[in-house]
Amino acid sequence: MRRIAWLLVIAIFSVLAHGLSQSVEYTKRSKNEVREGPGSYFQLLKVLPKGVAVPVLKRDGGWVNFKPGSSAGGASAWLSKNCLVESKPTDLLRDLKLEWQSSKASPSAVAAAIRGFALRYGRITAAVVDTLIDLQNGLFTPEEYALFEVAKQRDRPANQVKARSGLADMTKESESSTSMDGLGTGIAARLASQGLVTNRQLVKYVNLIAAKLAVVTSYFDTPIKVYVLKGEEPRAYAIPGGFVFLGEGLIRLCNDEAELAAIIAHEIAHLAAGHAIKEEFQRRFRVRMDEAFAELEEELDQKPDSSETDLEEMIQEAYDDVVKPRLQVFEEEADKGAVMMLAYLGYDAQAVPGIVEKTGRVIKNRVKDWTENPFLHLDFEKRNATLLKILQANPGYAGGARNGERFRRMTQ
Repeated sequence: MRRIAWLLVIAIFSVLAHGLSQSVEYTKRSKNEVREGPGSYFQLLKVLPKGVAVPVLKRDGGWVNFKPGSSAGGASAWLSKNCLVESKPTDLLRDLKLEWQSSKASPSAVAAAIRGFALRYGRITAAVVDTLIDLQNGLFTPEEYALFEVAKQRDRPANQVKARSGLADMTKESESSTSMDGLGTGIAARLASQGLVTNRQLVKYVNLIAAKLAVVTSYFDTPIKVYVLKGEEPRAYAIPGGFVFLGEGLIRLCNDEAELAAIIAHEIAHLAAGHAIKEEFQRRFRVRMDEAFAELEEELDQKPDSSETDLEEMIQEAYDDVVKPRLQVFEEEADKGAVMMLAYLGYDAQAVPGIVEKTGRVIKNRVKDWTENPFLHLDFEKRNATLLKILQANPGYAGGARNGERFRRMTQ
């Protein structure tokens, strides 16, 4: 009897200790994506609003694990640490169980709102938006991601620490919201209307590279969606919401995977540094766009009023901001970010100045043919000189993997 009593005491103590060790944090973004595992490539389970109390069970890198409740069965739920804050909200505290059960929390509901926004304000057809979405469906599994080694890892911890520190200095925490995702989808669909390469092997390949690169940046919790535009023009675009577009001609300039990774890393650096759309421009959009999303489902059949016309004009301005010739200072900052990403993952960072030099040479020879290329009017020689100085100051960044054979196999 005494033994049973002691066992009960131990059991109660264990439960209490577990409860005491479990902290509670609160969602802080307007759109907090809950996934099946600790990575943006895992299945999306729910989308929680701001102010939800989340009981933290454990942490894995930049991800937090929690139990959604008995209604979720045995689901494993993960949130990015960027979604959470320790201080309790003073205005509105939401219950996790209620929010989890809400129909608005479902991935399909959020996807429908984003698709509806793109169609209503993006001036593109449903077929284009659906192609954009379908190309990303089921591209790769978490298991395939885990097996995809972007480079032969080398034992150079000092380089990794320095590169990671540099990336932290140049990037800022991404802001996730349904309105900005809708804006990005609208802009992306306009670019996609120019024609997309639908080769699943190639699309999967560039997206796996992007997923590996993004993990070492502040964009680690945002799925990067990479598309390939048809045509010989060497061009690339970074769009809010994690969209990256690569011109087919730009990929053909590459000799190996390291150079392709350099291009993708450069565009991710634009996103991580907030270059995609100017910050003041985003602030000007936010209230109007959030209102439009809130009313979207109820007003799909109504004709646009003057305020919607204003929103369409602002979205056109956002599109122009993305596709217009780029600022030199942004390009040099993104180049530096690409060098650090490649160095951290074990690629040969010399691939960055290599592809910059080749792109500049082609643009210079064909500048009259590509009047809307985003690389126009850039000083490629200055970019190259700046990159070479970075590599000279960090000789350990060079000499990594190039992965030429896999590149040729996956891009044929």
